[in-house]
Amino acid sequence: MNMNTLIQLFSPVGFLFLIIGMIAYISSHFFFVRGYAKLDKYAKIIGFISIPSVLIFSGLRMGLISILIIWLSSVLGALFVRWTCKPGESPVLSPAISLAEEDVQEYLKTESGKYFIKRFPGQFDKFWDVVPHGDAFRFASLIKTENCDCLAQIPSKDVNMFLVSLSYVILIDQVMYTHFNDAYEKFRQRNNPPKMTTGWFNANPWTVFHRNVLRSRSIDELSLQKDFKKFTKFFVDYAATYAWYVNDNQLAEALLNDKDVVGGTYGRVLKKNIEAWKERKNQEWLAHLHNQAEAARKSGRHSL
Repeated sequence: MNMNTLIQLFSPVGFLFLIIGMIAYISSHFFFVRGYAKLDKYAKIIGFISIPSVLIFSGLRMGLISILIIWLSSVLGALFVRWTCKPGESPVLSPAISLAEEDVQEYLKTESGKYFIKRFPGQFDKFWDVVPHGDAFRFASLIKTENCDCLAQIPSKDVNMFLVSLSYVILIDQVMYTHFNDAYEKFRQRNNPPKMTTGWFNANPWTVFHRNVLRSRSIDELSLQKDFKKFTKFFVDYAATYAWYVNDNQLAEALLNDKDVVGGTYGRVLKKNIEAWKERKNQEWLAHLHNQAEAARKSGRHSL
């Protein structure tokens, strides 16, 4: 079957949209692994538009065939890009990068803050040196096997906190990408946290706690959930500092409105802590307004 026959089957315009769709979806994989958020978004939109366009110009039968062709090209493109794309810069995890010294000292008063700011970056570097990766790593790499343990250099007493910290830096990256697309590229330049995939697509951050990961490492899930709760309390206060380009209220709303984030055992813990943080902030604001009113009332008395 030559090119002219294909064009006749699809119609010239339909064939053109087929080619555009294939290129768009393959390109989106490249843009994703490179962190080009806007280009990835535009490529996906173009690819999405191309599918009904082929249906319109080539008819139902050829349109359905074209959808299959575009899907297969997308899958092959994902494999090609992830296996051949050279790794970009190594992730940068500098938790204290945007904190004033007094704020650093305040966070260091908690065990979670002390771990995340002082020990996690160095431990992550050791993990990144041995885990198979391009610009992203597969969550299955966290599973301990007879032949491979990518967390071998992490002290056993820190493994729980390492997994919890890893899940949160992945979470903030995904939330910034999804909800604050305009600020994402600047965010990546500053923090550049790792991406985690299932092999094909972005993995939910809570996949870090997949039962196969925990079983392979003999991790007690109740103990892990206890550490997760302690760390979450710290991270809810710290998250906007890490995200940097959005304020804390915007970030809190984005997290609460994302069902993938607040679903499941770990997501519900995060949701509860965010809601408690919002209530505390509201109370602090009301107290501030009350103090201002009191100061104004006393000032008025003195002037009389």
